[in-house]
Amino acid sequence: MTFEPRVVVKNAKQTMQALKQFDPDAEKEIRQRITKAAGTVVKSARSLMPSGQALSNWGAWSQGGRDLSYRDAQRKVRTTRANMRKRGQAVSNYIGIVNPTPGGAIFELAGRQNAAQYFLDSFYKKGYGTSHKTNTQRGGVFKAFDDNEGAAVREIEGALRDAEQRLQTYLDSVIGE
Repeated sequence: MTFEPRVVVKNAKQTMQALKQFDPDAEKEIRQRITKAAGTVVKSARSLMPSGQALSNWGAWSQGGRDLSYRDAQRKVRTTRANMRKRGQAVSNYIGIVNPTPGGAIFELAGRQNAAQYFLDSFYKKGYGTSHKTNTQRGGVFKAFDDNEGAAVREIEGALRDAEQRLQTYLDSVIGE
């Protein structure tokens, strides 16, 4: 039996940490590719979110000291590292896209369950809850993700495969393969 010194890192976070340790320039390049790919979905999600009051009669609103108004929800859509993400659309276990404000989360989930038909008609007429993905009624970040049709995911997965290959090449050179 022969021993093959091969490491296959399946976790993106650990792969990127190891790559940063062995080849910081490569890690930076790949991180930028990943962030750029996710950024296209963020930009799209921001453009799909209404500015000002998202829904009629939605003004100042707080409950238990939490600001539930829609104020600034549009511009706060952002990428985040997965270990910090609580909700949103997952792109990989390394990066995600979130709408972190309570008002933004409320808007994105509006009309998902047991909504009155007049509300849904108005909501969809404005294009907020219809997605290009078949049989979906998802707004905001979810709609942007669906409309991207997997391009961001493919770019991120490709970048992570590149990170694995670069790390493996480095490890092979150290071992002498």
